[in-house]
Amino acid sequence: MKVVDTEKINELDKRVEIDFGVDSQILMENAAISVVNFLFKEIGSLENKKILIFCGGGNNGGDGFAIARKLYSLKSKVKVFLLKDEKTLKGDAKLNFERIKKIGIPIINDIDLLKIKEDIKDCEIIIDAIFGTGLKRDIEGDLKEIIKLINSSEKYVLSVDIPSGINGDNGKEMGISIKANSTVTFGLPKFGNLILPGYERCGKLVLSYISYHENIYKDIKIQINEPIILPERKKEGHKKDFGDILFISGSKKYMGAPYFSSYSFLKCGGGYSRLATVKSIVPYLSITAKEVVYYPMEETLDGTISKNNFERLMEIVNDVDVVVLGPGMGLNLETEDLILELIKNIQKPIIIDGDGLTAIKDDLNLLKDRKYTTILAPHMGEFSRLTKLEKEEIENNRIKILLEKSNELNSIIV
Repeated sequence: MKVVDTEKINELDKRVEIDFGVDSQILMENAAISVVNFLFKEIGSLENKKILIFCGGGNNGGDGFAIARKLYSLKSKVKVFLLKDEKTLKGDAKLNFERIKKIGIPIINDIDLLKIKEDIKDCEIIIDAIFGTGLKRDIEGDLKEIIKLINSSEKYVLSVDIPSGINGDNGKEMGISIKANSTVTFGLPKFGNLILPGYERCGKLVLSYISYHENIYKDIKIQINEPIILPERKKEGHKKDFGDILFISGSKKYMGAPYFSSYSFLKCGGGYSRLATVKSIVPYLSITAKEVVYYPMEETLDGTISKNNFERLMEIVNDVDVVVLGPGMGLNLETEDLILELIKNIQKPIIIDGDGLTAIKDDLNLLKDRKYTTILAPHMGEFSRLTKLEKEEIENNRIKILLEKSNELNSIIV
């Protein structure tokens, strides 16, 4: 499934109108229909249900007004809280607001926290249409207090497009955010729907295409992985039919990393797991990970894998499909030199993790020059060291920076 940032979704909305003649009013109407249809499937009959709809002044609020009209036609007991001055409404939001005024749907345009608290206590469903994906500032004041009341209500909460308070581009919470039971998002999911904490705040995430045809977004490259269907395991298969992998991992100080990495490959169906680690820990690891094939390595004085093992390691590499390099290898300079030499010379796919990432942080050209697949598996601190960027900058622009660095480093980054 394709995923976009807020700039791209706005561009797609305009393209839908230009290419297909579907104007913004139709998109808003379709958004409202999709929310009501989802509610009907999720809750059942909406007749006589007491539903509060909290609306902001932008298009997210406009969606809320249209939803109110649809629910009113289904005999729901709807009440709308407009959290902006009515005079500031414009465009499609204003049009849909005027419609619900003419119909006679109750509208409260006065923020009285005590009254809101009473109404929340008396309702059955809350619809959050306060802020959409374009929110760029922290929520403060009365709006923050209203969100606190909603979050503490224990009522069923549905957010329109994205929970109010979640940044549509990075999933970060802007001061406070709605904790929704469900979120119906429109067109395509936004980054903020899928990155924590935004993903968690969405609850059950549902997508409505609202008249988006697949031709409109076929060229978008960013997407979430479709689950891979594993082939049926051959009953007469040999262990090498299911993958042959070498883990260069561990040190006298770090015994968990080599154990868990090499054994996990077998646990998830791999065939042949080899572990090259310091000789002093092999007797201990082999007690529990009996199925792993061990290659005891000479050690440095610090108890890490010595560079003297280079030739032997290259011989083993020739027999395997993939090499995992780095977990628990330590920060000894001789061992780091060994890691760099291995990356430079191994003509096989490599997964680099842990201390392997630390070793290459100042010599990234090794990655750029590789002809075989390279996969990097950094946590945030390691990624910060690799990119020379502050963690906060990365967190604010995860997808953009990830794309840039993946291309720059000629690597897959997970």
